[in-house]
Amino acid sequence: MPEKTSYEPGSPTWVELYSPDVETSKAFYKGLFGWDSYTLTMPGMGDYEMFTVGGATGPEVAGLAPLADDLERPGWICYFRVTDVDTSLDAVRDAGGQVFSEGTDVAHMGRMAHVTDTEGAAFGLWQPYAFQGAALIDEPGTMSWVGLVCRDVDAAERFYGRVLGWKEPARFQGVVGDLGFEWQVAGRFITGVVFAGENLPPEVPAHWLPTFAVADCDATLGAGVRLGGTVWMDSTDTPQGRFAVLIDPSGGIVAIIQLAG
Repeated sequence: MPEKTSYEPGSPTWVELYSPDVETSKAFYKGLFGWDSYTLTMPGMGDYEMFTVGGATGPEVAGLAPLADDLERPGWICYFRVTDVDTSLDAVRDAGGQVFSEGTDVAHMGRMAHVTDTEGAAFGLWQPYAFQGAALIDEPGTMSWVGLVCRDVDAAERFYGRVLGWKEPARFQGVVGDLGFEWQVAGRFITGVVFAGENLPPEVPAHWLPTFAVADCDATLGAGVRLGGTVWMDSTDTPQGRFAVLIDPSGGIVAIIQLAG
């Protein structure tokens, strides 16, 4: 598949992991997906690990950064492409979400902000300058789509419709039986509810779940366990493909999918 050079507004464009142990996380994901990496150092922002496929100089597919403090939860943040970060922050506030970091320029790469929706699921906004996002998608070891883990599907539909402009989601029967929805941007399936309602354990907060394409879901799930991960959801067939969820050794939750067809 050709490398991505742009993303439509409203599309997931990048995912990054915040970890309390960067070296452990780096080793896990390199073993799981066959990634390479290089370290990007930016003044005032510290070191940032860029995961790549096909060698250290290959397409960039995800990021890794240390947690800022011990009070933060480890996990993945999904970024969505917007035309103007600051305008989108106003939309987040108007829709009932919270802003955790105001718009910040990341050198020449782009402008970002961190926010949460009405249920507390954290995500990022990305206004690209030189850096568009993941350079390759829908190939083994790369981002395929992102899923929202939430309890109130209708509230999520209203919030993301106002903030990211998503319209007319298609309803479907969720992975574990609850009614969910899926959205498309420019004709491409980009996101849906993965778990919802009573099937989501009370101790699990709402969050965005990145889903990476793999050649063999069952084999990758087994590799994840051998590398120190824990199975959160065993392999399950879905309309999009065979799907599973892992918890990595540092507590980050990540999904894998063997795409149908």
